[in-house]
Amino acid sequence: SLIYAADLTDSPKVFLIDDVTVRTEDTDQSYEEITSDEYLDYMREYVVGIGPWKDTVVPPTRDNTLTTPTDMVAMAHARGLQVHPYTYRNENRFLHYNFRQDPYAEYDYWLNDVGVDGLFTDFPASLRRFQDWTAAKN
Repeated sequence: SLIYAADLTDSPKVFLIDDVTVRTEDTDQSYEEITSDEYLDYMREYVVGIGPWKDTVVPPTRDNTLTTPTDMVAMAHARGLQVHPYTYRNENRFLHYNFRQDPYAEYDYWLNDVGVDGLFTDFPASLRRFQDWTAAKN
């Protein structure tokens, strides 16, 4: 488990959080349990951040349009935890309708509107180009 691994290394660790319907494999806990105030207080002793599946931070509708963000980012930040959702992909079928087939619009939304600290992506070159492009604008 992540808590066991925390004692083996001082490398930064991120606690990955699956979909709301998936129970944890090792402890059989629900999504509600592992995203509660009490559990986040407990986990901050072992990790620098959380890595939730992006659809748990901003749930989509049935037609894949994003709704209002949950309070997960604020809850984590209040505890000094970073938030790095996963997984960002360039293919249209993985982009929410709001972004009109533009992965850069998705990066911008998550980093600047939702306020996450980083992203797990299958396309690091695209994220790097976005970072270079936005750094040049500032």
